[in-house]
Amino acid sequence: MKIFIVSVLLSSLVWGVTVPNFKVTDLNHKVVSLYQLTQENDVTLFSLVTLSCPYCLKEIHDYVGLSQKFGIRKVGFVALFLESNTKKIQDLIREEKIAYPVLRAGEDMSKYFMLRGVPFTFIVDRKNNIIEKIPGYVPAESLDEFIGQQLTR
Repeated sequence: MKIFIVSVLLSSLVWGVTVPNFKVTDLNHKVVSLYQLTQENDVTLFSLVTLSCPYCLKEIHDYVGLSQKFGIRKVGFVALFLESNTKKIQDLIREEKIAYPVLRAGEDMSKYFMLRGVPFTFIVDRKNNIIEKIPGYVPAESLDEFIGQQLTR
């Protein structure tokens, strides 16, 4: 119980805070800043994932559908892999027909969010303020509803 309370209190410290401009790499080792990925969007969803996690793979699949639905609106989707197996990640991109950015998360991002498991989603607004942090899998319907609410604000 104490661990849960401390975790909730620590999570609340990050809420409403501007996310740092993390540097991440694409699958060709090109460095990209987090803010480059958000500058055109009203809302950007980042999902920290691994290839070995079935819930991560489900979330990636859900993001494909949601990115198609919200494609013309200013909503960004980004998958941030915590491992570096480029070939397997590229295979997944082809299989799922992923059209949104797929990058590698740096270790600093895992530490910042105090990751204890994956998937882990954080959502930022156009000013890079964290508006939601979600540990674990989130069904597409819930994300769809949340995005719709954010776009009507």
